[in-house]
Amino acid sequence: MKAILLSAQNNAKAVVKFVADGYGVPQEDILGNSRDFRIAFARHMAMYLTRELSGEPLSNIGRYFKRNHSSVIHAVQRIQKLRAHNPAIARDIDSMLANIKKTYNV
Repeated sequence: MKAILLSAQNNAKAVVKFVADGYGVPQEDILGNSRDFRIAFARHMAMYLTRELSGEPLSNIGRYFKRNHSSVIHAVQRIQKLRAHNPAIARDIDSMLANIKKTYNV
């Protein structure tokens, strides 16, 4: 079951903050256009977590991240694949999801 945190925009803001803190990447960079690996990975993670937590339509998530829905699809699929094959990333995701849920009492 998908949990709804606040509004779609507030949900994404909260996720971006957690991901930025977790990966040591500035929030502005996650929302920017950089293709640097660290920043792009953090952006993909933030899109994935936003989708997991909110169940928002891909177009709404893309709008917040200034991307189109196909970019969100790519990000979600990439993180799903990494999660399935990389236990460290799976732990990061589980930890961030738990922390966000705990912080927002979801």
